[in-house]
Amino acid sequence: MEALKCKDVIVEFLADYLDRTLPPELTEEVERHLRGCAACMAYLNTYRRTRDLVGRHAAQGGMPDEMKGLLRRFMVERMARQAP
Repeated sequence: MEALKCKDVIVEFLADYLDRTLPPELTEEVERHLRGCAACMAYLNTYRRTRDLVGRHAAQGGMPDEMKGLLRRFMVERMARQAP
């Protein structure tokens, strides 16, 4: 398998990686990339904190599904534009 690029990790796999829904071999590739890429690790940490924050607020009053979708699309588009 060709080495993953930052854009692949951030746009294609990050959410599934955090949800632990990637196949084992792809999980290994993502983790290999993350170990060697400080920028993607920063994205991962920020994305993880954002999801945790949204989850806490959703538990307090719930976020409409439409808003969740908008937020997810915004984050993915933003990360795709900033990916090295």
